[in-house]
Amino acid sequence: YTIMEKSCPQGSSMKYIFSVYIPHTLDKNVSTIFAQWHGMPSRTLVSDPSGRIKELSVNEFLELDKRMIFKKNMAYNKKGLSKLMETLYIKQGIPTDG
Repeated sequence: YTIMEKSCPQGSSMKYIFSVYIPHTLDKNVSTIFAQWHGMPSRTLVSDPSGRIKELSVNEFLELDKRMIFKKNMAYNKKGLSKLMETLYIKQGIPTDG
C-alpha cells in the first residue's frame, strides 16, 4: 500500500486514483470496505443541513453539543427527542416514567 504524505487544507478537496484487485471468486453479495480515510481535520468541523461546512471554535462546539446528540457522522436535535424515544418505547412495549 501507499501512504500519502500530502495534506489537504480544511475546506478543500484532493483526488486520489488507485486500483483494486477483486478476485472473481468473491461473493457478489459481500459488503466490505476496501479504502478508508483515517483521521479527521478537526473534531469541531461540522456541516449544517444544507451542506455548508464550518469549523466551530471549541466554545461554539460545546454550545452545539448542549442542543444536539451526535451519533457517528450525524447530529440530532435534543429538543423533542424525548417524545420520540417515548413513542419508540411504547411501540416496543417498554414502560416509560411519563
